[in-house]
Amino acid sequence: MEENYLFKLDNATIKALQSKVGAKADGMIGSETIKKLQEFLNSENGAGLAADGKFGTNTIKALQNYVGVKADGAFGPLTAEAVKTKFA
Repeated sequence: MEENYLFKLDNATIKALQSKVGAKADGMIGSETIKKLQEFLNSENGAGLAADGKFGTNTIKALQNYVGVKADGAFGPLTAEAVKTKFA
């Protein structure tokens, strides 16, 4: 199983992402942050995600499309760096 780098993002990046998507900017990634991210991706990119608060493959692919990296459904170091660049 591949490591999920979402939880390795630095606190400043997490808070910036949370602010951008309309979540409480507390630096903690939970289901509410993921739900707000899904709603944001639906609004910004027409992702068609279920806003269920689960960080699954479809959410990862939609996020990857948004940040401009290959949408392979694995949140690895390249995706993490692109998220940091896009949201920070």
